[in-house]
Amino acid sequence: MTDEGTSVKGRPGGATRLKGLLLVLTVLVSLSSGIREAGLWDPPELEVAEFSRRIAASRLGGDALRLPDLLNSVPTQTELGRGQLPFTSVALGFRVFGLHEWAGRAPLVVWGALGVAATALLALRFAGPRVATLSALVLSTMPLYFVQARTMLGDVVTMAVLTWAICCFSFAVFGDRVGRVASPFRVAVWLLAAAFFCSLGVLCRGLLPGVALPMLAVGVTYWLLPVVERPWHRLPRAVALGLMGGGFLALVLGGLAEKQSLALGKVTLWSGMLVQRPTALPAFDTLVVQLGHGLLPWSAFLPVALWRLAANARLEGGLLSRRVAREAGVLRVLLIVTLALSFVGLTWLAPWVGVFAFPAVFALGIAVALALDDLNQSKAGSRLVSVSTLGLMLILVFDIRNFPDKILTPFVVAGQSLPADFVARASASATTTLLPLVALFALLYWHRDSAQPWLVRGRYSRWPRTLAAIYGGNLQFAILVVSLGAVALFLGSVVSDSVFHFEYFERMPVRQRAVLEFAWWVGPCLVWGVPWLLVAMADLSLLLVHPARALEMLEARGETHGVKVQSVRLLVAVLPAPGWLAGGVLALGGLSLSVGLYPALASELSPKAAFEAYRSLAGPREALGILGPSVSARAHYYAGSPVTGMETSAEALAWLLKIPEERRWLLLPESELAPLDSEYRAANAARHSLPVLYTQSGSLFLASNSLAQAPNQNPFAHWFSAKAPLPRHPMDANLGGVLDVLGWEIRSAEGDVVAGLTAGKPSQFVIFYKVVGQVTEDWRSFVHIDGMKRRINVDHEPLEGRYPLPLWQVGDHVADVHHFTVAPDLAAGRYRVYFGLFSGSRRLEVERGQAENNRLDGGALLVR
Repeated sequence: MTDEGTSVKGRPGGATRLKGLLLVLTVLVSLSSGIREAGLWDPPELEVAEFSRRIAASRLGGDALRLPDLLNSVPTQTELGRGQLPFTSVALGFRVFGLHEWAGRAPLVVWGALGVAATALLALRFAGPRVATLSALVLSTMPLYFVQARTMLGDVVTMAVLTWAICCFSFAVFGDRVGRVASPFRVAVWLLAAAFFCSLGVLCRGLLPGVALPMLAVGVTYWLLPVVERPWHRLPRAVALGLMGGGFLALVLGGLAEKQSLALGKVTLWSGMLVQRPTALPAFDTLVVQLGHGLLPWSAFLPVALWRLAANARLEGGLLSRRVAREAGVLRVLLIVTLALSFVGLTWLAPWVGVFAFPAVFALGIAVALALDDLNQSKAGSRLVSVSTLGLMLILVFDIRNFPDKILTPFVVAGQSLPADFVARASASATTTLLPLVALFALLYWHRDSAQPWLVRGRYSRWPRTLAAIYGGNLQFAILVVSLGAVALFLGSVVSDSVFHFEYFERMPVRQRAVLEFAWWVGPCLVWGVPWLLVAMADLSLLLVHPARALEMLEARGETHGVKVQSVRLLVAVLPAPGWLAGGVLALGGLSLSVGLYPALASELSPKAAFEAYRSLAGPREALGILGPSVSARAHYYAGSPVTGMETSAEALAWLLKIPEERRWLLLPESELAPLDSEYRAANAARHSLPVLYTQSGSLFLASNSLAQAPNQNPFAHWFSAKAPLPRHPMDANLGGVLDVLGWEIRSAEGDVVAGLTAGKPSQFVIFYKVVGQVTEDWRSFVHIDGMKRRINVDHEPLEGRYPLPLWQVGDHVADVHHFTVAPDLAAGRYRVYFGLFSGSRRLEVERGQAENNRLDGGALLVR
């Protein structure tokens, strides 16, 4: 066997076959995970599925897909809004396998696999098997790619077609074998194949991405190469000239077609999409966000990969500087040109047609693979790369924590948001999954000099000796005194909290006390621990990246036995090359998102789980109704039984209560829950809230006319009560003659009633009302906590803005709970509480109770 895992006769060895099998399994798992379990995302996927079903029923002979209560005609190009090939692909899946979610997604998984194969083939031709394997691994674990491959959004078709077109054009110009120019016959074959894929590209996104981009990418690459690097035969030169001319001709023809059919609402030949009114869309920023959050975790390493791509293929005077081998140099320039043209074209089209998925994802995958392979070749890391990669990942993860909807970036669908109940789970999953793996990746890149000694005690004791020698030890003594002082202050604050309550600590602002809790141990760790940590990182990085070098150092010191030596020998036998190890770590992060976060997200975005809950909870003949749009389409995909559709909450309530002794079920969106709940409470004397037996991420609810001993999951049930409450601070007041104010109280974050506020800690401010008249206008609530020459504003929407005041029913007892946190530096003392309702510059008049300028005086509040 050779080092490459092949036998002497050139056949693939067992190790190579095993690696190939693992790669294929990884690609298939990443691209297809969850296509059976996840339902259709309503409306983005449901709309595509309906258009595709109509195509299959009308054009592909799928008579069984004709549904009597839905449209069955062929959709027009304007209805589709873009090229028809993705819809036809989904339609083919429906025609072959039937009307199932997985049937529509299966053809797109195939397109995704074809795109990965083309990427690997292109990398294999110009950079060898290592880069080809890494490219396939990187591309298949990029969320922007695998999400598009497993959903019916369809842009993976554009990505795959573009990859194949560029691959075929490259083989026609530069040859399909290393060091050889293709024969005229082979050139003709590759050009015919490229023309086929370009025609498919026109059916996806029009002339610009489908034809002009691949032609210009390969043609411009040829002429950017220096003369000594070009295959300077007549045929490649003629083909390159033809590609340049064909690319510019496609631009001109597409521009003329665009000018003639620029009427709004038309799909143009140039862009292949509906033309919209020009907008001030920040296309550049939107695309950066798409590549940043849509390629996690690879996007943290992507700037380094692009920098290395440009550094090894620098253009000087219009020619390629000869810094790399000819074949790899051609690939690097091709990737740079492709990415540049894609970026410019996408940002230019975006204001007219909206932002769509970046088509040249394959180029980013190969660029990352080349950078990882460079690590294999140079055998030296970079601490700048390590720190920058980890720093960028921290920025991206914390950006997701602050704006969780960015997890939806790989879908490239505007105007959508995460289900409310899924936000915390998604943010935590992204953080706990990605940060440890990227930290390990950074550790692998940390080592940069394999000649430095490994595990030498003197390196760990060097910093304490150096610190002790500065200023004759005075600096170390000063640090020790400051550290002991911090410890003493911390112990004093602990004793004050539990025993003596010293006035000095009691008056100390919360923020300063928080500093004391950390200063006594953070300072010493920074002074003495960080230098040791850096040395340990260098040793551990050397051990993981170059275990053979570490073993040589141990043997040179005479250590040939023992647990340490045997462990290092095991690492030498097990660990792959540095680039493979680093790539595998980030691939594991992408794969974890592929099989974990995004399948769970797809389940939350689809109403499928709610329909399954109905089938599991309902009896055999208990009817189901749906309140809202897309009733018929949803029913055919999920319900499995006749469904009654309703347009208004009044109609839904009448249907739900029509036969009291017959149990019925109703599926409704969050926007319809409050109106229906209000009408339901008005219809029953006990003022019970609408029975809800299942909620899917707080966005879809399954209600019934009977709980049948099950707990009520209605999120509004704890806000309304038929009994009068007993607030800690009772009041006798009235606002506008329609709302009696019964009092207020402060609760802890856990919901326990407390005597006052604690600065810096989460709290709840609760106002209790009784509705004595119909509220005809929606109002906002203001709360002013005044004192110590300061005002704390706790203004908010009553009932979180989810239950408008006009829906409150006469006789309701309402608890308006608002979560807030006051500043940690707020001075302790007694404050005064004022509150009321306002709309714009008007306040609802105080009809009864102690008030000031239509502000109810709620009394004193203690702040600690």
